[in-house]
Amino acid sequence: MRKQKVQLLKIILLLKLMIIREQKRVLRMFGVMLNNKDLKI
Repeated sequence: MRKQKVQLLKIILLLKLMIIREQKRVLRMFGVMLNNKDLKI
């Protein structure tokens, strides 16, 4: 039981890290899109 719990916690931490990285990439892409819109105007 303990080993399973530890594995679950590790997986959850990895998923959280992945999500944070994706959020940063998405935010960066949104920033680029907004900058491009500003340039077009």
